[in-house]
Amino acid sequence: MRWPGFLTPLAVAGWITRHWANLALTVVGLNVLFTGADVYFAHHLDRPETSAQWVPVYFSAVGGLFLVVLGLMKNLEALGRIVHQTWLWLSIAVGVVGLFFHLTMDVGDQDLLKSFVYSAPIAAPLVYAGVSLFGLIVLEPAHRFTKIRRSQVLMLIVSGGFAGNTILSILDHERDHFFNAMEWAPVVASLFATFHCFLLALRSEWSDTDRGYLFGTLWMQFFVAGVGFYLHARAGLALPAGEGVHRFFYNAPIFAPLLLANVAVYGMLTLLAPRETSA
Repeated sequence: MRWPGFLTPLAVAGWITRHWANLALTVVGLNVLFTGADVYFAHHLDRPETSAQWVPVYFSAVGGLFLVVLGLMKNLEALGRIVHQTWLWLSIAVGVVGLFFHLTMDVGDQDLLKSFVYSAPIAAPLVYAGVSLFGLIVLEPAHRFTKIRRSQVLMLIVSGGFAGNTILSILDHERDHFFNAMEWAPVVASLFATFHCFLLALRSEWSDTDRGYLFGTLWMQFFVAGVGFYLHARAGLALPAGEGVHRFFYNAPIFAPLLLANVAVYGMLTLLAPRETSA
């Protein structure tokens, strides 16, 4: 059976090259939307004590949708670009303020490391900051990148995302003291991807071999994320049904493994970016 002409690998690659910026910015907007849904469940099940805990939920619903619409627009005029950048900076602000709240809440007399493990996840708000920073770099005009290529900057952000996921995986699985040896898989996979992406970010030119190796590394992240999602879902289903949806968001948070796949998506976007030449 032959594929339709518009679905051949060359045709798909050509479409991505032509619409890469719109695709990347739309993914950022969708990411903000879905992160808001995750925050809603986390804060709602926690019975939020302050109205500030609803800020990221409301922002994600409005800002995420707005970012998706802007991302789908083919040509942004100067004003539209400024508005887009403003929303992305607001998203970064939401992430930084959220990080501050997560760092300062529920510490009390606990050991600092223990408070990070058992209370609010410190890395969660940084999703807003990371994806929005990626969007800001995509929006930057090409002539700004004279000493370093845009793809290098984006790859550095992806490396930071994997580093954050490494820390999050360690803190999350420390709660059961890595009872299952498979809990080390996301730690090892994230750490490997962190260094792989970081080393590529330092290089001004990437060969086809470099791209092929990174492609394999990113697909490994998708695989580990899929297995982790299955194991977390199984752990939630094993708990008493009377706990309702709580069983999927405590103990083994069902969406946590998908953060690994989330970062890998941005790695793929960076790999698929139109090729540049450094000045």
